[in-house]
Amino acid sequence: PGSITGPQFFNFTVTNPTIGDPDRGVYIGLFVEPVTASYDGTSITGYYYTYWTTFSNYTIDMDVIEESPNRAPVVSDLSVTSDNRFHETGGDVTDTFVFRVTYMDPDNDLPERLDLILDPGESTEKTFSMLSDPDSGDVTNGKEYSLSLSGSQIGDKDSPYVLLVNATDSIPVESLRRPLASNDLYLNDTLRVWNDREVSVYAQYESIDPLDEDGGRVLYPLDSYNLGPFEDPERSLRGVMVFNESRGAYWGDSLSDMLHVNITYRDGDGWYAAITPLPDRHGEEVISFYGYDDHSYAIVNLTVTVYSVNDPPVVLGVRFDGTSVEVDDTDPFHIQADLRSMDILEDTTYELDILAEDSDPEEDRTDLVYEYIGGGARPWSEEPVVNRDTGVVTFTPSNADVRTNGYMTFRISDAEDFIELKVLMDVKNTPDDPVLTLEPKSPLVYQDEAWTLYSRVTDVDPGDSHLFSINMEEEIGGDIPSVADQLPYAELGTDLVYTFDADSGYLTLTPRSDEIWRTSDALLTEVKITLVVKVTDLYGRSDMKIVNLTMEKDGPWIPDVPEWSYEIEDLDPVKAGAQGLNVTFTAEDYDPAYGGDWIYTWNMGDGTTLTGKEVRHTYTSEGNKTVRLTLINGDYSSSSNSKRIHLERYVPPVEDHKNGEEGSSLGTLI
Repeated sequence: PGSITGPQFFNFTVTNPTIGDPDRGVYIGLFVEPVTASYDGTSITGYYYTYWTTFSNYTIDMDVIEESPNRAPVVSDLSVTSDNRFHETGGDVTDTFVFRVTYMDPDNDLPERLDLILDPGESTEKTFSMLSDPDSGDVTNGKEYSLSLSGSQIGDKDSPYVLLVNATDSIPVESLRRPLASNDLYLNDTLRVWNDREVSVYAQYESIDPLDEDGGRVLYPLDSYNLGPFEDPERSLRGVMVFNESRGAYWGDSLSDMLHVNITYRDGDGWYAAITPLPDRHGEEVISFYGYDDHSYAIVNLTVTVYSVNDPPVVLGVRFDGTSVEVDDTDPFHIQADLRSMDILEDTTYELDILAEDSDPEEDRTDLVYEYIGGGARPWSEEPVVNRDTGVVTFTPSNADVRTNGYMTFRISDAEDFIELKVLMDVKNTPDDPVLTLEPKSPLVYQDEAWTLYSRVTDVDPGDSHLFSINMEEEIGGDIPSVADQLPYAELGTDLVYTFDADSGYLTLTPRSDEIWRTSDALLTEVKITLVVKVTDLYGRSDMKIVNLTMEKDGPWIPDVPEWSYEIEDLDPVKAGAQGLNVTFTAEDYDPAYGGDWIYTWNMGDGTTLTGKEVRHTYTSEGNKTVRLTLINGDYSSSSNSKRIHLERYVPPVEDHKNGEEGSSLGTLI
């Protein structure tokens, strides 16, 4: 504020991207506008003088500072390591990960930003700064930066992370150079983070009780939840192996001079070591087990003591549908009967006789017990029926059991020991008609209620597909008409809303309109329809089922308000438009199918209410009136039908009365 005298100095910097061009032109403009202002303690008011002439001379002195262009930084040597003892670059969410990268800037500019980006561009993207605070040092020839993150900070995922590092250099405030970004440095398929804690040795696992030679196989639990030695917090133990001396590695089984050990998995019960002492061998032996999941492992060494004892049963052969089949007992602990050359068809019942005996001396023999113990990783749809006393097995494979190299495993036990028999077989498919089952929500549905119908198909051939149809719009077979014909007064899609999925056979329908319950002369409170659903497979084979559905009207029948008209008594036929306040209102008949004593009720728009199919009303004022007609029957009423009418009061003309020659008129003014 106030006058300004003397020279004024302005400091500014000109940055020119063509600074290396000696012939470049630099233009500097100076605009001067006088301003005065007043301040009242609360606000400032400025006054601008548009037409103001300055007589001063202005001199501009410039100092131009030139700098070489900035050079971009470079990032390199991106790596990641973890403290997981099993994996160098992967680990659990509880592990620590260290990321390292080398930053180099030829201008020795420290990084303004040095970011580690996980999964760039994806929904799982995360960004972490790798800068230390404070940062210093010479970066001309490169400086290593590191960042430590926990697995929980990174987050677990099924696939490896994509790593991206890029940076921007930091330019001093006094410099004219502009910051530049580095290259994008990627590292793929290296970092993996999972939520899977390590397999460990269960501190309270039970040791193996002493065994008897010839005592048969003993199942020793290997999972901690069965008091075995291996503990996996997620119960995701992928497998267990035993050290095989002859192979010099961990394997699925081992055979020593004293013991045969076989690792087995029992459906729903976990991992077991099947330990079988060899005949007439006893002493002590150390068994080494290796338990692992997807990311870790543990090793347990167990000492087994074998006492000197009862021989297991012996399988002599099997008889399949009257045909004798030899068994392969090359490995006495893995006896097999191969039925894969037999024609075994689904939906056919077969009989298998297991021929076995107790191998003990005759005076010590006991009755054998036969049991089915499993079908591997892919169970049979129905377990075979085994006669525990005779070893006669009956089974009927279904469509779901069609397979090659399937098997059933049976256990044959005497009083003290047992042996297992694996029966190999191929089950072939035979074409089957689909079997349709309908599952309605209920046999009854009310107005405006959603009703559903599920369709289930069984006895499905492998690789087969099905298409469903329903008799909503047209018949699909048989003597049952379409739903459209069963409800002649209703319109499908509006009065009866429905959706039907031809791929799944899923139906939803909702009865909406009163037209569903209409007949030629009345409205019913209940109507029944018959739905027909048909399923057809790829080969044209089909099945059809029906569902009877009752649809009930929930609540009273309320008719729609009929149309109505009005007529104004015109007291001035000469003047255009009706003049007068007397109006007659006439309504049409409501649908007689609704029955009942419905009273025509008129709200005249001026506080007056009248009843009757035709009414006459005299209004006391002109203007717009909104008249509403409603049908009322006891506690029930319909919706209303409203119209606006316009009324003009009739004013009789006033006659002129002349008085004298002056032409004056006399009249009455009210």
